[in-house]
Amino acid sequence: MAAQLKEILAPLTEMPTVIGILLIDEDGLVMANTFAEDQDPDLLGSIYAILELNVQGQLVKLGESANQIFFSTNEKLILVQKIEDVILVLYTQKINLDELQSHLLSVSQQIVQFLHLSSQDA
Repeated sequence: MAAQLKEILAPLTEMPTVIGILLIDEDGLVMANTFAEDQDPDLLGSIYAILELNVQGQLVKLGESANQIFFSTNEKLILVQKIEDVILVLYTQKINLDELQSHLLSVSQQIVQFLHLSSQDA
């Protein structure tokens, strides 16, 4: 399963501006990870699952919703996007963001297809 997900993520991971990608379930369990070994994907997974849940919960109170949540640091942009029952976390440099969004749309659609096929097989 992880190998299939890494293949789906390939259009993003092959971009020179992308630093790393984490695909987690709603509980923060890692489904796929492309970060360097010095990162702790399990810790990142739990942090971003809690963060996504809290931000979306607060937005609902305001009558709002978000497809993507962005965090900007001095050196990078962190994108958090819920795709059905999984959360995609992507670290990227702050350049070529239009190309990134284009690839992200395609990858998101492939993740949805993968999730539907996986649920049928279960």
